[in-house]
Amino acid sequence: MKKIILGAALCGLLAAGCSLDKSYLNGPNALTFPASKAEVEAGVFAAYKGLTLIDASSTPFPRIQDNDIGASRLNAANYNYQQQSKLPTDNAWVEKVYNNIYKTAARANLVLDGIDKVRDLMSEQEYNMYKAELLLTRAYVYEWGCQLYGDIPYIDHVLGLGDSYTRTPRAEVIDKILNEDLKDEMLDFLPLRHNKATYGSTRLGRVGAYGLKARICLNWGCIPTKALLHGAEVAHTITHASQLGISVGEVNVDLQKLVQFSRTVSQQLTAGVAYLLKKNGVRVIDGTARLRGKGQITVEDARGEARDYRADHVILATGARPRALPGIAPDGEHIWTYFEALRPKLLPKSLLIIGSGAIGVEFASLDNDLGCKVTLVELASQILPVEDAEVSAAVRKSFEKRGIQIHTQTLVTQVQLTDIGVRCTLNNTGGEYSQDVERVLLAVGVQPNIEDLGLEALGVELDRGFIKTDAACRTNVFGLYAIGDVARRAWRTRPATKA
Repeated sequence: MKKIILGAALCGLLAAGCSLDKSYLNGPNALTFPASKAEVEAGVFAAYKGLTLIDASSTPFPRIQDNDIGASRLNAANYNYQQQSKLPTDNAWVEKVYNNIYKTAARANLVLDGIDKVRDLMSEQEYNMYKAELLLTRAYVYEWGCQLYGDIPYIDHVLGLGDSYTRTPRAEVIDKILNEDLKDEMLDFLPLRHNKATYGSTRLGRVGAYGLKARICLNWGCIPTKALLHGAEVAHTITHASQLGISVGEVNVDLQKLVQFSRTVSQQLTAGVAYLLKKNGVRVIDGTARLRGKGQITVEDARGEARDYRADHVILATGARPRALPGIAPDGEHIWTYFEALRPKLLPKSLLIIGSGAIGVEFASLDNDLGCKVTLVELASQILPVEDAEVSAAVRKSFEKRGIQIHTQTLVTQVQLTDIGVRCTLNNTGGEYSQDVERVLLAVGVQPNIEDLGLEALGVELDRGFIKTDAACRTNVFGLYAIGDVARRAWRTRPATKA
């Protein structure tokens, strides 16, 4: 049987001690696969009846019924949002609703899994009708499982019928599924983790959310950096192969080929993402976007032409950019950010890195392996200042063994361009001194891309320049979410994806 996914709401209720009646899994009244046309019909009717019971049992909560539209549903969603999705789990009706949801979903899935086994016992028209009925019932049930914890558009809207909060008559939705042969697509419909800033309609291709996004990790972050690190590690291993009794002679690194390798890796992965978007029917709009109101976006393309879009949910994923320091401005030639460090024209003989977080430490290791003399400067008392002291000490010991100079509790007060590169003035408890290097890399973190997004007009709250969100990635503006670097979350792909 296919896995039944009812969203985060079910998990929350189970964790809170809400018990589910699972008597239908065994015993004399246990659900079984249909063995005849009559049993399919009975299963379809029972699943639909279960859906009506869900509607009926929801009365104590400010929800709407199957044919209500508009403000009632939106008000309910706002109520959920304001209450931070805290349902009264001690109320009997909550348990009743979820027992009906769980049982109805199980019944619909069971009949769906068994209907193909008895397909020869019914006409093609009957088979298609029964399957469409089951798929739509299951979609409605999944909606309820998520909707109790927040707001998602109706499946009707995802199918292109009506707006997000208008329920289309069931018969019209069934006709849409049958006439456009959307049965296979409906199998993929799962409104997953909507309250984590995503609304999953996979192959349906009409997602009720727009994302204002950047593209750092695949293009200018983790992926190309790891590709370069891999090449540098190979060079380091070959250089020290004599320790294993292997003589290979002098190792020469073609820096431009290594850089091209890293760019190729990034391009392959970004092409893969583009393919998945296309495959799943996601429309990609190229341009500069700006919020002009709740659920309203204006996008200006390269020709300067602007178009307006509306969405019930908007995700801000504009990312971040390298942060500069007062008096130390990147020039792209002598003073780098990670953009220049990822595609250097030549390997510098010496490099001073300001900042020893993830970015600074990775480039220190990379350039050292390639033969560059590296100096790592950190204002805090340890490198990798946000990591455990044991981790920091282990990395420092390894770096110093490899010849990387490390200065902690040290401030770079001034940089001056010279004929041979850059002269850096450093200051610590031992006094002030200078050091000449060919290049300087600024690796002091990132700053969010929040300018000219229209946040001020909507009153979006910020936290030290980053968009403030709760644990579910929601901003203080209903229907507006922020994920990734712009929301000051972990600067990694995995947390952004999980969001």
